[in-house]
Amino acid sequence: MPKKTEINDEILIQLTKDHVPIPVIAEHFNCSESTIKRRKKQLEIYSFTPITEDKLKEEIIKIKTEFTGDNWGTKMVKGNLKYIGIDVGKDKINSILRTVDPIGTEKRKGKTVKRRQYNCPNGNQVILFYWLPFKTKVWHLDYNEKLAPWGFHIHGAVDGYSRFILWEKLTLDKSPITGKFFYFFC
Repeated sequence: MPKKTEINDEILIQLTKDHVPIPVIAEHFNCSESTIKRRKKQLEIYSFTPITEDKLKEEIIKIKTEFTGDNWGTKMVKGNLKYIGIDVGKDKINSILRTVDPIGTEKRKGKTVKRRQYNCPNGNQVILFYWLPFKTKVWHLDYNEKLAPWGFHIHGAVDGYSRFILWEKLTLDKSPITGKFFYFFC
């Protein structure tokens, strides 16, 4: 039978209150993550504040009316709840915000980034004796200088319509002629 791991309950409670991740706690006690999870369940230690849904809804409504947070989403509400000592998950806050402020929730959804629409008349094309089996719409060429201190330069291109990587080359010079060379001989 394997040796039972000694876990100090007071230290476990304090580490949980300080929001130390379970893998770090497991490493501290030299045991597995499942052992820590099991022990926390036995001791009824929860990372989030135990609060009823009605009380949480009340607090969120109070926050939304007290501050002019018409455009406040999950992060702002969560931060304000944390400030008053209530720590709950994003999912709980999202579900309550959908009922409390459905118009604001829909408004915030409209601010998401939308993909660009490409409207080019031509379909499959023959480019320099290569037939490409997809629609080449707009090519996006880019250059990366992260490895420039070591003398390496990265040139790349992507087809904007299909997101197909056309090329990604590592070179020793940064001249635009190199990029043109890859373009003409792709």
